[in-house]
Amino acid sequence: MALDDKKIRTALKKRLFLARIKPLSILDELGVENGRAIADVVAVYKFCHCFEIKSELDSLNRLDRQTDFYNRTFEKVTLIVTEKHLEAAIEKIPEFWGVIVVRESGGRVIFRNFRKSGVNKNIDPMAILSSLWKEELAQVYNEIYQRNPPASWSRDRISKELSHISVRFALDIFAQAMSTRLQRKLLII
Repeated sequence: MALDDKKIRTALKKRLFLARIKPLSILDELGVENGRAIADVVAVYKFCHCFEIKSELDSLNRLDRQTDFYNRTFEKVTLIVTEKHLEAAIEKIPEFWGVIVVRESGGRVIFRNFRKSGVNKNIDPMAILSSLWKEELAQVYNEIYQRNPPASWSRDRISKELSHISVRFALDIFAQAMSTRLQRKLLII
């Protein structure tokens, strides 16, 4: 049986929670830039680390497009691939992306660090803002302007009003919103 996304994702989340430095939270299938791309797994620390999985059953057709979106949104990105995709994937991703090669042995998923992730310097605050919910954007607006945005304003309008924020502030807002988002989700369940 092929090593699929579900097995890799489950093992990855276990690995992240057992790491010396544990994430504050882990999100599955996070939509970025108004849902134009879906990040497989995002580990939230003081920053957001995106993990994109390419299993034996996947193709690399969408990787170029995903690369563009993730480069504008995440401080760190790591691609998790099987040997089948390693060579072709390396050609498609930037140097600062980390790479982990995954395989299955004796029913266990084995991870091998191939390349450590570096810091992404291509962050676009507007990409980050477009990944937030309207409620999250309204909180940021309130924090900056000491008043709520008009209720009639759309997410896009609020984002445009906040477009002047620094990359660092946008990244901090994003990490905080993702951590809070998961906590809210857990309260609902």
